[in-house]
Amino acid sequence: MLFNSVCKTFAKAHSNRIKIASRTGARRRNVEKPLSLDAIIFDLALRLRPFMPDAEFEEKEYEGPLYNQIEKNSNLLWSPGQVLETHLGIDRGIFLEEALIWPFFSFQAPLKGLQLSRYKSNPFFRSIRKDSQRELPNFKLNLFIQAKRPSYSTKPNKKLKSLGLTSKYWSIEIKDDQKKVLSELSAMIGSKGYVCYASPVFDKKKSFIITLRKTQS
Repeated sequence: MLFNSVCKTFAKAHSNRIKIASRTGARRRNVEKPLSLDAIIFDLALRLRPFMPDAEFEEKEYEGPLYNQIEKNSNLLWSPGQVLETHLGIDRGIFLEEALIWPFFSFQAPLKGLQLSRYKSNPFFRSIRKDSQRELPNFKLNLFIQAKRPSYSTKPNKKLKSLGLTSKYWSIEIKDDQKKVLSELSAMIGSKGYVCYASPVFDKKKSFIITLRKTQS
C-alpha cells in the first residue's frame, strides 16, 4: 500500500509523534516526554540522512499514485496553490470517509473534518493575503498530507545496531520552518482533522512500479 509510510504526524496541541517504519515495524516517540530509546534511534538516523542516497523516483512521481489510491472513494479533495502551500505546509487536503486508513493513525472512525474557508479570521491565516484566502476550500477536509521522497540506508552504523535497528531503514527531510507551520495548522484544526507526512518504505524504481501495479489490480 502506497500510504504505508515513514510518517511524521502532528497531533493537536503541538504533541508530535514520529513513526519510523522499518522491516521490523514502526517506532514511536512523543517529544513531550524524556528521550526514549526509539527517540534516540530516530535522532541518530536523522543525523545520518545527509549521507544517505535518495530514492530512485521523484517526490511528484509518488504523490500522484498516493493520492489516487486514498481518494478512490472521495470527491472532496483540494491542493493549495503555491502561495497557500507555503503558509499551510501541505500538498493535499482530503475528506476521507473510508474507515480502513484511520486505524493507521489510531482512530477507529473518520474524523469530522472542517471547512478552512470558515477560519479566515483565525490568527493562523492573518498573514495570508485576502486574495489567497479566497482560495480556501468551502467544503470539509479531514486529512492533510505533505508527501516526502525518502532517503535510505541498508547498513545501520554500529551505534544504531547497538540500539536495535539492524535492518534497512528510511528517513525523510523535516525542515524546521515547515514543521512549525504544520504544527500550527494541526493546533488550529484540533480534533476535527489530522496532519501528516507520507513517504513510502521502498526506494527502488522497480519496487515503486510493482507496488503501483498491485494497487491498480
